[in-house]
Amino acid sequence: MKCITFFHKRAADMMTPVRLAALILFSLYLTACAAPQSLIPLDEAGLKALLADNRGRVILLNFWATWCEPCREEIPELIDLQRNLGGRGLKLILVSADEPEDENAARQFLKKAGFGGRSYIKRARSDESFINSVDPQWTGALPALFFYDRKGAKVRSLIGESGGDAIRAVEKLL
Repeated sequence: MKCITFFHKRAADMMTPVRLAALILFSLYLTACAAPQSLIPLDEAGLKALLADNRGRVILLNFWATWCEPCREEIPELIDLQRNLGGRGLKLILVSADEPEDENAARQFLKKAGFGGRSYIKRARSDESFINSVDPQWTGALPALFFYDRKGAKVRSLIGESGGDAIRAVEKLL
């Protein structure tokens, strides 16, 4: 079996450890950029644990779906908010309410929007139980934003288009 040479021997001689490391890191970067955003299944217990794991931070919990136009419009604004205020303790948690057959569309939307953090997809046995675990007053309408202070207490919710209300609410909590 004959090996295929992709570069001249002199080029191989010039491959220093630093250049090799840079090449490996660059290829990993390209792989990560090409990989679709993964969505982690989330039920009531998982949401409770996720909120507990992020105590000490101001949490902006967003429920959205690809079929919801106001949701798609506000996601880039929320991502910008996370980028600008993450250093001050803001944690944006995105939870898709899409059906299983639309999960790929949700992943692609988040990738296109530039969200690099962990994101979730609602996978509860009972929608009613899940919704009530978030907020008994919530009907499940989208978009839905829930704000938690650093102690983990839910302090505000915005259902429907939020406009600049989300930014003002987060600023008050930080």
